[in-house]
Amino acid sequence: MGPAELNPAAGAGSRARLRIAYVVVTAAAVIAAIGIAAPGPRRVNIRWSAAATPAQRVAAERAIGLQRPLRLERSTWSYELHDAAGIERILQQPSVDDTHYIDRDRRTFSPELPSGRARLRQFYQAPELAAIATYWRTLSGALVIVGLALAWPRLRWTYLAFPERVWLTAILVVSAVARIALVAAGGQYYWPDEGRYTEASQMVENLAAGDIESAWSRALASGHPLFKTVAMAPAAIEAQYGRDPRIPATFFALFSVLNIWLLTRIARRLGLTPLEAVWVALLAAASTSLLFYARHLFPYDLAITFGLLALHAGTAREARWRDSVACGAYAACAFLVYYGAWTFGAAACAVHVFGGSSPTMACRRGSLAIAGLVLPIAAVVAVSTVTGEDFFLRLRTFSATVTQGSFEEGWRVPFEYLWQTERLILVLWLGSVAWCLADWRSWRAVSTLRTGLIGLGCLYCALAIPSTWMHLFVVYGRTSRQLVPFFCLVAAPVLLRICASSSRLRRPALTALTALLVAQAALNARPVFSQRFPPEFVSDGEQLAGRLGASRVEEIYTRHLYPPAKVDPPAGYVDVMAAPHPLQFVPYQYEGFNPDEREFLRSTDIRMRILMPGTEGPR
Repeated sequence: MGPAELNPAAGAGSRARLRIAYVVVTAAAVIAAIGIAAPGPRRVNIRWSAAATPAQRVAAERAIGLQRPLRLERSTWSYELHDAAGIERILQQPSVDDTHYIDRDRRTFSPELPSGRARLRQFYQAPELAAIATYWRTLSGALVIVGLALAWPRLRWTYLAFPERVWLTAILVVSAVARIALVAAGGQYYWPDEGRYTEASQMVENLAAGDIESAWSRALASGHPLFKTVAMAPAAIEAQYGRDPRIPATFFALFSVLNIWLLTRIARRLGLTPLEAVWVALLAAASTSLLFYARHLFPYDLAITFGLLALHAGTAREARWRDSVACGAYAACAFLVYYGAWTFGAAACAVHVFGGSSPTMACRRGSLAIAGLVLPIAAVVAVSTVTGEDFFLRLRTFSATVTQGSFEEGWRVPFEYLWQTERLILVLWLGSVAWCLADWRSWRAVSTLRTGLIGLGCLYCALAIPSTWMHLFVVYGRTSRQLVPFFCLVAAPVLLRICASSSRLRRPALTALTALLVAQAALNARPVFSQRFPPEFVSDGEQLAGRLGASRVEEIYTRHLYPPAKVDPPAGYVDVMAAPHPLQFVPYQYEGFNPDEREFLRSTDIRMRILMPGTEGPR
């Protein structure tokens, strides 16, 4: 009797037990949501006197009871204040020049804005909710364990009958947890381009005031209008409950997880087995280049989502006219989310057109895809015309700015960048492509491989030719990473079929390959999770200097370095704290830096450093 006949949910008692498990796990999710949504302690801003030394400031912070310091400007700091009685101590402190979020007349906190956050804080004053907000990790964790124990027979049966479902779920959960951990570790607003999200926040304010023209003008101001439009969703949450960059970062990071799932749906639509589809997901989840941008407020993952939707529509087994139109429309949306994603959209459309069984069908598909491509862009142009904007002028102006870096190296940047992010995983990808090309007669009937190879070829040509030979735009890491989904579609079936060539060694080979993949992914991702960014580093370094008795501090390489230039430490100063600069994570160096600048970043000690006079410190 096989596992499918041993379904533990067949009996009434088992079904009741499963329902209880669902209720328990749902309760755990609700408790976790309540705990995560709980507003943190009130924060106050303090501008310290210019005459106050770091040591005096730290001593005052301890006396007042200020916690979790974060430097905002040279002498202005933000703190958590758990005890309202500390407000009186702040106002009595002679080294405090000014404060914010404090009502000086009433000696209390200022009314909290936005009003939604104030209502939320009032809501959490209920004893039950306060307890949940305090112990939600313990409560939700315990309920999850109970739920898993109750559902264990069903989970075991599912694993025996459909192991691919369990593995795919595990891959998606681990991918989501990894991205949320990155978001929680900070790094938002490190890159200047992340400022486009602030334009979405301003668009929310414009629309709230009824100023549609200003909102649309901001959407077109620095490109990527659909990204800013979608970004209005987390921006509206921030407008209601308070600014927190982790809200939009989490929102966009989840699209990175969605992309892994979409790849599996495309793989299944193209005829891969459930196990092969799981391997597509595993390869995508192991890719560092699809991981590390999740902490930033960038449009790249959202653009890939629309590109994959175009690919999903374009690979329908019996494509109807609306599939062709959808393929083009999604490709246009990918472009409108991030202009650099036109290459992914073009590759998806090429896969769809070349998938036709005859020249006539290919022409028909191409015509319908172009119609779909035109529709979203025509809608943007129409709205622009109504609001007095010129979309194409804005597009030309933006395109003229994409010149940081080097045109000549466009043909090799994808390989250099992916080697820096993936190492041996890139070798597996390239080896799989070479295997297909060497034995193309055996592989040409496999639709997934045709799709992957066509996508890789079209995408690489779309990157290399306009850059290297036409000097139209520079190839960056963020555009090179669009190759990864197509590499995964090629590599998964090839690697599995190579492992299956010997039935006796199939399981050991798969086990060894999985271990190699996971180990390489862990090594690649380790620097991503250990990264520190300037705001948190400077705050911690100045606090440490104050505790060491410093009368003054200096900092070097604590900004985004563009263009990079050497900075010498002042004479007579010693290190208080040092940490690798974000740009010492080599993949970041493929975002606007030319070969000479990358060489400077690699050969120069650009560590972030906080320094203090060498004659000071504890005796």
